[in-house]
Amino acid sequence: MKTCTLCGETKALSEFYYVRTRDTYYGRCKECRRQREREKHAAEGLRRISPRLSLVERLNYYGWKVTDTDCWEWLGPVTPEGYGEIGYFGKKHYRVHRAAYEVWVGPIPDGKQINHHCDNPPCINPEHLYAGTHEENMRDVDERKRRRYNETHTNTKLSQEDIREIKKIYSEGLLTQYMLAELYGSSQSHISSIIRGNKRRYVDAN
Repeated sequence: MKTCTLCGETKALSEFYYVRTRDTYYGRCKECRRQREREKHAAEGLRRISPRLSLVERLNYYGWKVTDTDCWEWLGPVTPEGYGEIGYFGKKHYRVHRAAYEVWVGPIPDGKQINHHCDNPPCINPEHLYAGTHEENMRDVDERKRRRYNETHTNTKLSQEDIREIKKIYSEGLLTQYMLAELYGSSQSHISSIIRGNKRRYVDAN
């Protein structure tokens, strides 16, 4: 067993490259050395790889890592916006999420672009990709922004269900704004803004 000097994990000697001339093993494990090579190639830009490689072989060449949200984040060269790129069929800047869609889903329909459900540019998980228009993508982005705002905005501790209950209870005259504020651990001014629609306006009362 040997401990990698980079990741700190203890692994079997088979996970380290052996240096015959020095009769010893490298300090970094194979995976860490490969990861450093990928990072180096990405920093240098698009690396020239064999033109004989198929599209799926090019994807596997650089690889990806799986995140907690099940995104497959590309480990190869990326654009300043975070989208993966490879060279293919004479194109120096072929978007990797398009390549992933073609490999694992099918041909891209005419007039369509490949959008992300996850809003994560380096993601190439085919389940997070869909063929749509630019307008559909913009509507999708706006809707996700509204959901994130309603659920995680730093100025509120109330969920969408809380908002609906507050509006319903107040409209039926069951509790005053001060009573609602005490019940939900908020302030009267915040409850008033919600009822008047100045805050959390995207939540329906029904």
